[in-house]
Amino acid sequence: MKPLHTTIAAGIWTCLCWSAPVRASTGHCLYVQQGRSQALSVCEMPVDEVTCEALNQGERTRDAEYAPGACPVAAVAGTCDKGASKVFYLDGDPTQLEIGCGYQGGTWINPP
Repeated sequence: MKPLHTTIAAGIWTCLCWSAPVRASTGHCLYVQQGRSQALSVCEMPVDEVTCEALNQGERTRDAEYAPGACPVAAVAGTCDKGASKVFYLDGDPTQLEIGCGYQGGTWINPP
């Protein structure tokens, strides 16, 4: 977040506020996340192109591909809701994924 400073009426009222960064374009990112024992296919949203590209440089992430719109989530093993974003696991053991989601500070959502 970037600080936004506003002064009104020659300094009588001053506001130091925080403004959220504006994303130029948001969509989803398909990538491979290395789990403890296997590679997992995941989709995360919302993300911008820069955030998605950074996943190619990650220690445990690779093969990141950005696309506009929502994740294609017809069939998922489960979802990790991290507040600002959601990570949809397209494969893997839901019990183990739920534990990993907790380590990420997220809330696990079982598939419908």
